Amino acid sequence: MKTDFKVYPRKINVWLVQNSNVPDSEHKKGLLYLYSTNAYPTCKAAIAAAKANRPAFDYRAWFAKN
Repeated sequence: MKTDFKVYPRKINVWLVQNSNVPDSEHKKGLLYLYSTNAYPTCKAAIAAAKANRPAFDYRAWFAKN
């Protein structure tokens, strides 16, 4: 079976940015790990894919060091 799905050599970690407007919340700012992927060539492309699924949230991504 041939597909046009490409696997890239570098793994990207995708994180959800937590912003809470609740006063006295311990989760005012922080990052929540979502997943690692090697299906995108850049971090910007991985963020765009995450935003396509859930556009109301903010995401951060960077290449894994391992």
